[in-house]
Amino acid sequence: MVKQEPNKTLMMLEKISTEDLLEIAQDWADAKYDGHLTIMKFTTNWRAVFGPTPDSREEIKNMMPGESLRDVLISILRTEGFPC
Repeated sequence: MVKQEPNKTLMMLEKISTEDLLEIAQDWADAKYDGHLTIMKFTTNWRAVFGPTPDSREEIKNMMPGESLRDVLISILRTEGFPC
């Protein structure tokens, strides 16, 4: 598989609907993290992480932030090197 440049990957992810991004994230969590995906909504932002559920404020602080559900899904998939 040819790895694409991050900007191209981001552009491709931005064309996918939020519903499909969530489904992709769930599938990725199932395949790579034993199904673990945590998404949290706060007053000022959203946060998400693949892997075990954070159990401290510090771990929550280290989760990927985003201004919307869509933004945070794109960010965590991009961080994972999501192959498009």
